[in-house]
Amino acid sequence: PGWMLDDREATNPDLWGWNHILVPYCSQDLWSGQRYKEFVLGNSSAGVPVSTRFAGHHILEAALEALNARGLANASRIVLAGNSAGGIGMWMHLDWAQARYPAAEVTGLSIAGFYGYANAKYAGPDAADEKTGLTDFSEAAFQNIFATYKPFIDQDCAAAHTDDPWACMLANFSHQFVSARSFIVESQTDQAVLQWHD
Repeated sequence: PGWMLDDREATNPDLWGWNHILVPYCSQDLWSGQRYKEFVLGNSSAGVPVSTRFAGHHILEAALEALNARGLANASRIVLAGNSAGGIGMWMHLDWAQARYPAAEVTGLSIAGFYGYANAKYAGPDAADEKTGLTDFSEAAFQNIFATYKPFIDQDCAAAHTDDPWACMLANFSHQFVSARSFIVESQTDQAVLQWHD
């Protein structure tokens, strides 16, 4: 969220004097993956194996460790914010961050990250490519995503969803278990939700 990182008082009166850290989204797993080893996705059209690591949770953990050495461990207030995929990942990590920094008041801000399962796959104009599978927000897709990413999820949600832990990847199911304070910014006309994920 760009405005949160703005260090000008006139445009960011509440947070301009805070330390701001941006961790670019690079894991493609909603910041949730816990796979250290390469995960083989399949073969390319040329028959070459295609693999990746889904390690978003470990990336976030390493970023926080590096920031601890720069004073984050002594913070009194922390805002864990994310936009879109980062907003989805925020829900999985908010109480974890609060437990990690018990002396701080940890607050979450999810911008365009409050998702649930899609009711029906959108197939109209400009629909996403079915071959990618990346925009399928059906429950069946999240069962596969859960197996692929081996995600870190909110532990209270996981305890309540023993038969369907993949539900805890989405705020529609997990937010009720999150105890840290949070704010939600979500458009009722979010193009990604309406056109590509539903």
